[in-house]
Amino acid sequence: MADVRLTLADQAFINAMIVVCAPSLGERARQDMAFEAMLEVLPAVNRGNHQLKPLIHAAEEMAAGRRNSAHLRAHLSLADVAMWRLGLALEAFRDKQGSPTT
Repeated sequence: MADVRLTLADQAFINAMIVVCAPSLGERARQDMAFEAMLEVLPAVNRGNHQLKPLIHAAEEMAAGRRNSAHLRAHLSLADVAMWRLGLALEAFRDKQGSPTT
């Protein structure tokens, strides 16, 4: 299995993008703070991780001022990243528990 560990920058980036893409519900300041955090860690994100590439591309578009147009792509990319991480975690959990895969 390939090395699927996330760097600290990757983890901070994913968490920041979750907040940036979440409905604001009057919490625009939180989204703005997360957007600034995303900008801070973006240069250090592992671009060799092919699972993160679509999310990185969307974040770069947001950073270039196309925040609204890239929002849907970022949201969909986050769902893909979450499913990827869920699959890895569930596989590891089942291996440790000895649980069947069905």
